[in-house]
Amino acid sequence: MEPLSIDLYQGVKALIAMQHVIDQSTVVVLYGDFKEGMNSTDFPLPLRKYQDLDEAKAFAWNNYQIQMDHTLPIIDILKQKVKVIVCTKNVPAEEIEAIRMVHCSELSDAINLAKQMAGKASPKVMFCPHSQRAIIHY
Repeated sequence: MEPLSIDLYQGVKALIAMQHVIDQSTVVVLYGDFKEGMNSTDFPLPLRKYQDLDEAKAFAWNNYQIQMDHTLPIIDILKQKVKVIVCTKNVPAEEIEAIRMVHCSELSDAINLAKQMAGKASPKVMFCPHSQRAIIHY
């Protein structure tokens, strides 16, 4: 099992790696096994506690715990209005929805949903396996 597919807390690193090349027109399908579920109570806490993203970010900074390290860039991505679909059978939908992402159990359903959410007749699709290992120049 890939280390970044162990849990969703680790899995979002792939999304964070793409932070500077995605924007509000982007729909990301984050696909992973995530056998250990979310595996963090601190990571989703600011997003569970506050609906407003600025308030969630302020809470994360003012009450920082080590596993909030991924929360801060995820909030920045959400502020860009990037749409994220998490495709896994091992993290409950309510946990994924609590971090403002959409849950999908089947990859084919996630791809169809992403096309629909893109709102374009012919959306562009990019596959980025191991995006956390990419070197992105911008």
